[in-house]
Amino acid sequence: MANPIERKVTQGQVEFWLGTNPLKMAIETLASVANGDWKPTLLNQDVLDTCNDCDYEEASMNLYVVEGSTEDSATRLTRYITEVTARNEDHAETKARKEFRDQGAFREIDIYRIETV
Repeated sequence: MANPIERKVTQGQVEFWLGTNPLKMAIETLASVANGDWKPTLLNQDVLDTCNDCDYEEASMNLYVVEGSTEDSATRLTRYITEVTARNEDHAETKARKEFRDQGAFREIDIYRIETV
């Protein structure tokens, strides 16, 4: 019989635990769990321990729309827009900049709008 999970983790705690490269970390973690190298109860405890060690506090998350743009040397304007779930505007900007890089932005984006939806 499997060990029961005593205390469930939140999505916010998992996002915090995954850190700055969440997709890579999530893929590695899922592969380890799927292959039996990491038991779900140990993963649960690792997430909780990390959050406790780093004084993580569950914050209310909001949906933000973030818009920005960049210009190249030929003064062509490229606009970017995304929606992100974040704790505050600074967190939304950080997540949006990562999303814009994932969309192919290679220049610094000038953020001109961050708005709660």
